[in-house]
Amino acid sequence: MTVRTAARTAFRALALVALIAALGTASARFEWRDVRQQVDIAADGTITVDDERTLWTTEDFGEAFLCIQHGPDVTLTMLDGTGAVSSGPNATARTAACESGAAGTELIVAQDSRVQERRVRFHYELTGPGAVQVHDDVVQWYWEIYGRENPPARGYHLTVATPAPADAPYDAFVFRFDNPEEPEVELNETRDRLDVRFHQIPDGEGVEIRYLMPPGPFTAESDGRERLVAYLEDTARIANIGVPGAPNVRVDGPRAVGDAPFTLSGRAEPVGAPVDRVTATPRGGETVACEGTERFTCAMPAFGPGTTRIEVLAYAEDEAIGVATHAVERVSAIDRVRRHPATALPALGALLWLIVQVVRTWNRVGREPQVQEMQYPFEPPSDLSPPGVALIRHQRYAGQNASEAFSAALMELARLRRVRFEGEGRSFEIHLDPSAAEGTDSDLDPDLSDALDHLKAAAGTAKRGDARGGSVVDMKDLRRYGRRKKNFVPRWAKRARQRLEEARGGPLITAESKKAVNRWGLISLAIGAATFAWGFFVAQDLAQVASFVATGASVLVLIVASQALPSWRPEIAREVAGWNGFRRTLSDYTIMKDAPNDFFELWDRYFSYAVALGVASRFLRTLERVAPERGIDSATLTRRAAWMGAAAGSASDLASVAKAASSVSSALSAASKSASSGGSSSGGGGGGGGGGGGGR
Repeated sequence: MTVRTAARTAFRALALVALIAALGTASARFEWRDVRQQVDIAADGTITVDDERTLWTTEDFGEAFLCIQHGPDVTLTMLDGTGAVSSGPNATARTAACESGAAGTELIVAQDSRVQERRVRFHYELTGPGAVQVHDDVVQWYWEIYGRENPPARGYHLTVATPAPADAPYDAFVFRFDNPEEPEVELNETRDRLDVRFHQIPDGEGVEIRYLMPPGPFTAESDGRERLVAYLEDTARIANIGVPGAPNVRVDGPRAVGDAPFTLSGRAEPVGAPVDRVTATPRGGETVACEGTERFTCAMPAFGPGTTRIEVLAYAEDEAIGVATHAVERVSAIDRVRRHPATALPALGALLWLIVQVVRTWNRVGREPQVQEMQYPFEPPSDLSPPGVALIRHQRYAGQNASEAFSAALMELARLRRVRFEGEGRSFEIHLDPSAAEGTDSDLDPDLSDALDHLKAAAGTAKRGDARGGSVVDMKDLRRYGRRKKNFVPRWAKRARQRLEEARGGPLITAESKKAVNRWGLISLAIGAATFAWGFFVAQDLAQVASFVATGASVLVLIVASQALPSWRPEIAREVAGWNGFRRTLSDYTIMKDAPNDFFELWDRYFSYAVALGVASRFLRTLERVAPERGIDSATLTRRAAWMGAAAGSASDLASVAKAASSVSSALSAASKSASSGGSSSGGGGGGGGGGGGGR
């Protein structure tokens, strides 16, 4: 594999990685529909949940899951009936740890194939001392039954049943967070059944229930404390959260902690009355009184694995309460190192080393040799054929200028009377006319000989009965033969380049620079692969982004090195500089007007070089402008254009010659493509129907 090919492969791989990343960020939209939750609270403290809902998405899914967050004092058990409810592919149910990293259990309904919509059922029970809080004077069930990490819901109905009736002050409370919709709440007269309905629950919102029940019917053991008054006061306090004039609370961090206690910090900005105090309560934990008010710090205990949400409350002196929820993830020491920005230093250091070494190598072997050549020569700097001129201008050949080289070859064959051009546009034809040729085919340059052989073979594909007798080639013939000899022009140009290098004693660049290109190309690929692996397997967060940036930069260094490091051999540099100068002469009016007379006498020969150098049209326009100013006889110049075809040969002035030559150049460009591709420019007609497709 050449370095250039490796560069293209690496660049495509990087583009694929970027595409995968983009597709990953542009995820499908999910929605729960017609959510129905039945919660039964048993006398022994067991919570049984029968949750039925429909999952819908803009794309498709293979699994429907529900993450139930709970602490170590709660055990979740999946019950019979969990699975798919509506018809569809075979589905099985299982449990696992929450994939998000949150502490809890995930209920999963996995299907054999992907669907866009399906109704599923999650049936489970919660047991343990954390399922309900049992005290001497009250039993509390306090649960976020529809979590805020869920997709949005359209249609929601919750029913909660308790083991026995109750009287005041025992009650049930519904919290809707920031959902603007007022729910339909119905608590029956005996206060042992609660119904809650929402038309919709927006993304990021949820439903939380606080049910205070008398302890008499419960058989679970009490913790020996009385908490009813505290719970009622806390509920009244919650009613003041977010009211007008409540403080604005912002938690600064941290977001990731280890397995030790830590300090939470933030700000509470008063809106109405001054801030009196600040508290922080981790989900399922004890409330912590924070130090300070407008700037506060909270000494938090160590958390268990996963993500813990902390509710920070700022109390104003008028009892208005501001609230902010902050998520803290417990990470190991290794993960903290992986997330630290300094983890990107090995990748960035490797990239910096690569850049420095490539620049040093360029200074040593990549600088082009200084050559002293005329900036605007009036004659070709060497005896190189027109096709060779088109192919010598690139240090490392990869198919560049193949079409220009083939067009120049056809133009040179016409000038040598081996072929003759007739017509224009779709009527353009190449006549094989060996009777008018100067010399024999064995006298031709090998590149021209190969091109002529291709034309002869194409002429031989003419349909039977064609009166032209296989001596004329048109566009249809070239396309027809091109189907059999696909990619002829690129292969012909590659052989021509190889012959050029053999004639010049080997590769056109120095051996040292060629070795440097290969060496640093491979090193760039290795560093790109290493930095990608470092970012994928080791680094996280900002360090991962920096590692992937180093990967992309390594590929960029590879591409730049493949272009910058090659250096012409000194003698080739002089020849290329000469041809570049000759190209400027052919297209620059201010220079051509001072050219000697023999320059104009050889203009038809130079036209083949202009085609090879890509300035044919500009050369003709400049020649048409300069000739009258120099007093050069127009008839003398036009006579030399007879080989370009009937239109040019019968022209009365240079303007007509220029027009005819331009038409020939366009036709030859099309001919070079037809000789290579073998494509068709029209439909067949008469067929039945057309096809199309989409999707994968």
